[in-house]
Amino acid sequence: MLFRRFLEEQCGLSKEKRIRGMRFKEHVEVFRYWRELIVQDVLECPFELTHVDAHTDMGFGERDWDFIVHELLHKEPTSRLTPKQDPPHLNSGSFLAYAIAVRWISKLTFVHHTDFPDNNDYNGICFKDFDPKSGFVQLKNKQRQQITGYDYMKHEPTILEPEIPYVEISVDKFQSNDTLEVATICQSPGFTPESADFLLDVFGEYVDESWLA
Repeated sequence: MLFRRFLEEQCGLSKEKRIRGMRFKEHVEVFRYWRELIVQDVLECPFELTHVDAHTDMGFGERDWDFIVHELLHKEPTSRLTPKQDPPHLNSGSFLAYAIAVRWISKLTFVHHTDFPDNNDYNGICFKDFDPKSGFVQLKNKQRQQITGYDYMKHEPTILEPEIPYVEISVDKFQSNDTLEVATICQSPGFTPESADFLLDVFGEYVDESWLA
């Protein structure tokens, strides 16, 4: 099975030595899981993230963009998140942008499908110099002005967030060189067929879900 080979040969997972992990229905639940791991001092922050997906999940809807750029990034990093309450407008399509905004991520590797279109699913606001090919994620905050939509990109930011190394690679070329500590998978029923649900059971053979169960 290709999926099992990917888990074992490319990610280094083993059924004999399970790592901490969890299966979820929606991506936004991963954000909450990370938060609980951090609160419980189980996951050291910031951490390196390998994101295997058909989407970057750094998308900005109008409400996400307005809140992150004009409000969240203007707070001190230690004040950007509460232990239990979700940030306003957090959702499965932007949960990774929020994780970056609260400075959880030290390095991001995006592993995509072999047919992932060039410049697809990107938002330049997320990247250094507004360029997805720059090799760095870098959020930018801005004082609230009478700016709507992506007119923001025409204006200099007030403050630049730290640069986060960013690697983009096709799934057939990906090979983890590090020992993974935590692994999660999401069903995403709005984007995947029911016939793929059995893959969650396969994934469950490689992770220990007893913590936070």
